[in-house]
Amino acid sequence: MIYGRLARLTGIAAISLCASNTFAADDAPGWYTNIGIGITAPADADVSANHVSTVGAPTNFTNSFDAGFAFESRLGYDMAGVMRPEVSLGLGQADVNSSNATGEVETAKLFGNLWFDLGTTNLGTTKTLLPYLGFGIGFLNYSLKDYAVGANPRFGESDRVTAFQLGSGITMPLTSALALSLDYRYVIGGDPDLGSSAGSFDTEYNAHNLYVGLRSALGFGTPDADHDGVADANDACPSTPKNIPVGASGCPYDTDTDGVADYLDSCPGTLPNSSVDERGCVFDSDRDGVGDNVDQCPGTPNGVPVDDTGCEMDSDGDGVPDTRDRCAATPSNIAVDASGCAADADRDGVSDKLDQCADTPAGAQVMSNGCAADQRLVLRGVNFETNSAKLAPNATRILDAIADTLRESPAFSIQINGHTDSVGAAAYNRTLSQKRADSVRNYLISSGIEGSRLKATGLGETSPIASNDTSQGRALNRRVEIRVLQ
Repeated sequence: MIYGRLARLTGIAAISLCASNTFAADDAPGWYTNIGIGITAPADADVSANHVSTVGAPTNFTNSFDAGFAFESRLGYDMAGVMRPEVSLGLGQADVNSSNATGEVETAKLFGNLWFDLGTTNLGTTKTLLPYLGFGIGFLNYSLKDYAVGANPRFGESDRVTAFQLGSGITMPLTSALALSLDYRYVIGGDPDLGSSAGSFDTEYNAHNLYVGLRSALGFGTPDADHDGVADANDACPSTPKNIPVGASGCPYDTDTDGVADYLDSCPGTLPNSSVDERGCVFDSDRDGVGDNVDQCPGTPNGVPVDDTGCEMDSDGDGVPDTRDRCAATPSNIAVDASGCAADADRDGVSDKLDQCADTPAGAQVMSNGCAADQRLVLRGVNFETNSAKLAPNATRILDAIADTLRESPAFSIQINGHTDSVGAAAYNRTLSQKRADSVRNYLISSGIEGSRLKATGLGETSPIASNDTSQGRALNRRVEIRVLQ
């Protein structure tokens, strides 16, 4: 009898499993079935009998049971969170094994369950062991079969009661659509009351159940092949990898809107409308680290340091890149040649901007202002009060620069020549020009220049450089001039 029931339940399990696999999909949505086969072990149950079958036998005793066969079929849905609702139908059979009674107990259970997953349990997961726990409530049909108390005739009775169960288990995925499960259920049933016209039996039912099952995904419900929470019908990106956040369209987020999803984007801060490569980074044709969209020098040689604009570094800002600049510390606003050095037309070693004698003979030794021996320099701006040798206030700034030049060029001396226009007597003009030359010499001596390096001569009106017939010409003729001595 036991083996016959075992065969029938095994057949039911096989048919159910085949049916579930008919609807299984490789990319399973939330629905699943689980077919479990195992054992049931009812706990000892107190019996209170008031029945003709107990004539000559105890009316209060305890039933003990052998472990028996159990079967359970489940239909559930994997939700996005930790909760997993499920409906289960279970069958169990166990033999009565006590000194007072014989027979067997069969149970049929229908439960609504709520499980709480302790890890992601969709069948597509990459985890290996997925535990859960929870509870259920439902109905239990309790049946005594071929039951006899003592030597009395056998009979059968049944009753339906409310039942509650606690459970836990472990799931181990095998494929994207199948998983192996090991499940434990503890069932607590209401007290069955087995009655007929001949009397009644009051008893108890609690049982431990252990199942080994095969869980299978189903292909119905709202299809969501990539498990991103967006139904396939509305999913613009139906092949999104697992666990990648997506928007309402089912596509992975692309925060910088460059066409490369955030989870693949190596350059997440790309500017709008930038052309990017497959990594989400702006194209950089010359590979200098500056994207083509902002690179002002797109042909930079490989390995050359560049600035934020993609151009070669120019530390002194002279327009000549550091890699070609032989004078890397050129002051700002100094005109330079192709080598980055200050322009020096006469090649005397003094830049054109500082050179006060631009036509120095080739190879000549020069002062720091670019003037060589026998060259003359008019000190424009060195003026005097009318008919006086007293220096005008603006003259000192120019003479301070001459003093600096003499200090920087200790190998040179100068001759200071004073000149006047032709207005007035020639003798008076010569005397006035001498006094003015002496005034310049004295100022330079007071600035720390040795008097032995300074000669002063008054030439009066004898060496004009412009016509004395005009006021402009006379102004040019009234001058102080230095000649370089060596």
